[in-house]
Amino acid sequence: MINNSLTNDFDLQSSVETWTIHPKMSTTHGISASAAVTNNVAKFSVMIPGLIGKETVSIRNNGTEKYLRHSGWIMHLGQWTSDDLFQHDATFHLAKENCAEGFVIKSENFPSKALKFLGIDNNIQVITYEPSEAFCWVFLPQ
Repeated sequence: MINNSLTNDFDLQSSVETWTIHPKMSTTHGISASAAVTNNVAKFSVMIPGLIGKETVSIRNNGTEKYLRHSGWIMHLGQWTSDDLFQHDATFHLAKENCAEGFVIKSENFPSKALKFLGIDNNIQVITYEPSEAFCWVFLPQ
C-alpha cells in the first residue's frame, strides 16, 4: 500500500493498486509518458514489489497493460519483456526526500536519476536528482 504522507522509513507492502500519478507541482493532470495519449488522466497499477528487487515498484498503465520505463532518459510505455534491461528500466524506488507530500521516483538502475515532469509535450524525463519538490509525485487512489 502507498501512503503519500509516510515517513522516510516506510515499508512497502505487497499489493497491486490503481492510482493516478501526478507531479506534485501540478496536480491537475496525470502523467502520460511520451508514448501515451496526453489529454486524459491515465490510470496506473502500482505493483509492489516491482519487477526487480523487494523494496521497489513498477508502474503499469491500466488501459494498455504496458509499463512505464525509461529509455534515452525519457519515460515511455513499453510492452513487458523478460529482457534484463527492460526489467531494470521499468523498476523504481520511492523516496520521501524533500517531499512533504508524495515521493521521489528514482530509477532502479541509475540511482542518482529521478523522474521529473517538465511540462514540455507532457514528457517525463529521467534526470540527475536534485533536492527539490519539483521531483515529487503524488499517488491518488482510484
